[in-house]
Order: sequence, then C-alpha cells, then structure tokens
Amino acid sequence: MIEDVQGNTKPGQFPDFISPYQPAKNIRAISHKMVPDLWADVRCERDTFEMEDQRNWTGASFKTNCTPLEVSYPVRIVKRAKISQRFQVSVRGEM
Repeated sequence: MIEDVQGNTKPGQFPDFISPYQPAKNIRAISHKMVPDLWADVRCERDTFEMEDQRNWTGASFKTNCTPLEVSYPVRIVKRAKISQRFQVSVRGEM
C-alpha cells in the first residue's frame, strides 16, 4: 500500500520487469509484505519521496529518495539552513 503526500492510499506493486520510470511517486508512506503475515510500514516526513528501479543500473533493488527528480536542481540551500527528515519504521503481523 502506498500513501501519497495528500493522504490518499492505493495498492502498489513492485514491477516484474525493469521499469525506466519511477514505480511510485509523491510517497508519504509505504507498506511492504516481507513474508506471509509480516509487513513493514515506513512513513517519511518533511519531504516528498519517490521510488526508483535500480535494476536499470545493474542493482537488484529499488531505491526511495527525495527530493523528486522533477523538481529542478540544484536546490539552493542558504548557509546555516536546517534541513530535517523523519522516518518511522514499524513491523506488524506474525512470523
């Protein structure tokens, strides 16, 4: 399940085939089934995140990053600016 930055939720799925596009964008939270009956929930705050298929680059994973690539960069950050992010990870279910 994927929650976007507006609070809307929708089912998500890792693509079977390598995707040149981001499998998920505008991510606020994502839930992933690790094994039957065991889920990992990750909530990301203070920025907008997106997921990239690293299999395009010979990796065997997906990477979740911020700030979205479609936001122009480089992003100007003034001296002494404080930048913070927060992640909450929880596991639910039974093994």
